[in-house]
Amino acid sequence: MRGVFIVILSVAALLAATANGKQSECLDYHPKIVTLTGRISEHSFHSDPGNPDDRLETYLFLELPHPICVRANGRDENDDAYEAAEKNLKRLQLIVPYYPKGRIGQQMTLTGTLEHAQLGNQHTKVLLYIEAFPDAER
Repeated sequence: MRGVFIVILSVAALLAATANGKQSECLDYHPKIVTLTGRISEHSFHSDPGNPDDRLETYLFLELPHPICVRANGRDENDDAYEAAEKNLKRLQLIVPYYPKGRIGQQMTLTGTLEHAQLGNQHTKVLLYIEAFPDAER
């Protein structure tokens, strides 16, 4: 009887952790491959505010329906390759080899790797690197 009670509690905990399709466990940075679903959006930012040659640059993002978290990569914080843990991420900037036509506003499932932002033209704490948009025109 006690064994049945433990199984029921375990199943209830598992269901609670995955309710509403929410991410129950943090994801890992590159080289782990992740698959995420969200809405594709684009936003423009100034390339170099204050510079007379400044121009608007447009970037793609994946808007997630539920926040995710990413674990630190386990390296020492003084290591150049260290990537910090992040939580409550609802938007990831997409790093793509080409700009897909007709995908803005669409719900898509994308597969790639996560990396922490390191440059000024990276506008979210964590980036999703993908090789291709499924069924997208170039």
